[in-house]
Order: sequence, then structure tokens, then C-alpha cells
Amino acid sequence: MSATPLQRIGAMVFKEVRQMLRDRGTVGMMLVMPLMQLMIFGYAINNDPRGLPMAIERGDSSVFARSIDAALRNTTYFKVTELVETPGAGDRLLQDGKVHPAFNRSGTSFKLRSGVGVCRDGRVRFAVSAGPVNFYSFAVFFRDTLGCPDALYLDGSISAYATADRSTQLAEFAGIWSVSR
Repeated sequence: MSATPLQRIGAMVFKEVRQMLRDRGTVGMMLVMPLMQLMIFGYAINNDPRGLPMAIERGDSSVFARSIDAALRNTTYFKVTELVETPGAGDRLLQDGKVHPAFNRSGTSFKLRSGVGVCRDGRVRFAVSAGPVNFYSFAVFFRDTLGCPDALYLDGSISAYATADRSTQLAEFAGIWSVSR
């Protein structure tokens, strides 16, 4: 009579456990390493975040919007760094040559970025980063390299471009821009 698949698996597990128990180093690794990880990660990982910096973009001043604003400020989970009343202002990279206060030099969100800036001479410049950059670096590029004191961030991970020589698009799409006075 042949063994059932479950009996075969049981025999294989028994053989492997017996083989591992012959080597004291392996037994030590099986027991000590998980205990060390529990100790290290138990102190390093915090499941109770406090004081996370946050900017609020509030499009209106209704009672409901103000109550949400107050609730976010009253919790210890968030530290409101800026309140923006103008719709779309949260997308600003630069305003009057100043980098958005939520962006810092050591930002860790590196992605392809695209943006548009209005330069000192009145020209409008569009830019797509050649590689992953953080918001701060992208804003400084508009200010210092292109000479644009005002710039908007357009999008993140989907930033792409197409030229006669090269295309970084994953799918066919086109942007539509309008200039109104």
C-alpha cells in the first residue's frame, strides 16, 4: 500500500526537522534570530504615531470644514503646519520664490515629477524630471534654473513625455492646456 500525499509531506517534514536539529548553529539561528527581531522591531516600530506634519487645504469656510479642521488640530496625531484657504494652493511648488513649507531638502518621496512655472519674463515653462526627484529639488529647479518664482506641481508617478527621439509614456494620452486672460 502506497503512502498518501499527507503522509509523504509528514515524512519530509520529519526528515528536515531531524536534519536541522543535528546542527547546533541552525538551531541557534531558528531560536535566537526571531527573538532578536522581536526585541529590535518591538522598540523601533511605533504603532502610535504622534505629531505628523500636515498641511490642510480648505476650499471653503463652512461650519463643517472648520469642524474638520478643528478636529485635526485637536488630535495629537497631526501637527498642522499650514492652512491654505485657496483651492489648488496645496499643489504649489513655489509662490513668490519661496518653496512650499511642506517640502524639505531631505524629503524621501522620489518620483518622476512634472510641473509648470511662470517665469520672471512672463514665459510659461513646463518641465518633466528626467529621473526621480523629491518635491524640494523640483521646486528649486524651477526657481534657480528656470527663473520661475511661481510654479505648480502637476502629477507624480504618471509623469511622462513623448518627443521625436524618446517616449516614456506607458499609454497613449495627451494633456490639454488652456490660457485665459
